[in-house]
Amino acid sequence: MDGTVTLKRSLTFYEGYEVFTVHAWDANGKKHTVSIRVEFVDHLTDTVMNISSSKIKPPSDDMILTFPKSSTGLKRAKRGWIIPPFNLPENSRGPFPMKLVQIKSDFALETQMEYKITGEGADQEPKGIFTIERLTGNLFVTQPVDREKKASYRITAHAAALSASSTAEKPIEIVIHVSDQNDNKPVFIQNPFNGHVREDAKRGYEFMTVTATDADDPNEYNGIVNYAIVSQEPQLPKPNMFEINTATGTIRVRELGMDRKSK
Repeated sequence: MDGTVTLKRSLTFYEGYEVFTVHAWDANGKKHTVSIRVEFVDHLTDTVMNISSSKIKPPSDDMILTFPKSSTGLKRAKRGWIIPPFNLPENSRGPFPMKLVQIKSDFALETQMEYKITGEGADQEPKGIFTIERLTGNLFVTQPVDREKKASYRITAHAAALSASSTAEKPIEIVIHVSDQNDNKPVFIQNPFNGHVREDAKRGYEFMTVTATDADDPNEYNGIVNYAIVSQEPQLPKPNMFEINTATGTIRVRELGMDRKSK
């Protein structure tokens, strides 16, 4: 539902990469397609992405997601981090604490490293939402998150040697995006709406618009509001005298025969 792509089984890249296609349909039924290219990086115990930039950006609709290597322009520093970017679904039921990702320094091959995180959701308000195991670098979320309260978090990861040496990594920023769930109902901005229409109005005459809002993400299907006429009272002179634009909420005349004197 949130567009996350996961690996279901082990695979072999005979040509160094695989390409597949993802399709999505918007609220109007329009189909959108994007090509995904997955490239071989290295033999590692865990599936990781080598990130050289200090900011992990969420993929855009037309972006081709790849496992970057030196030829892609995302050159990895000699001493860098192995951090897979991720989205965090809101309203998760846990169990908590729930592991999100492991943060790992290359220096860990030479000496024991100590990890910590700072920033919003860590040691800044709202505090304690994210924690990290000091010696393993495992990053956890401790409670459900709500996108409508906060849509993303920026935390800074740090690593330094436990020994007396000055070995330390340059801090790196991690952006955690809270992916939207359909947990809000549309709400009309006023109730009731009052409209006026002449009894001799022609078919298609637009005479009023109703408006509702939804607290879910307006850029996702969950936040799109569609309108429909549920009932008409009284059902005279015909039961379907009006129709509504499902996308805009504009109401127009559908049938002729309105008579003010009878209703």
